[in-house]
Amino acid sequence: QQWVMPFSSTVLSAALVLGWLPYETISGIMYVLVVRPYDIGDRIVIADIGRPPTGFEQLIVSEIGLTCTRVICWNGEQH
Repeated sequence: QQWVMPFSSTVLSAALVLGWLPYETISGIMYVLVVRPYDIGDRIVIADIGRPPTGFEQLIVSEIGLTCTRVICWNGEQH
């Protein structure tokens, strides 16, 4: 009978913590797939602090994935 309270507290805590995991995962996927801040072929400008005099770099979006976005520089180099 002494194990019931610690066990139930542990199970309840795990359920509370893991309950947010699917929500965060689904909301992240929905943001990338539905909202999409940019599309393939869009020209984006990124601030590059170490690059004088303008400090900006223009890139073209070539691929959008769940965990990364690939871009092409003005010289054709892909990142």
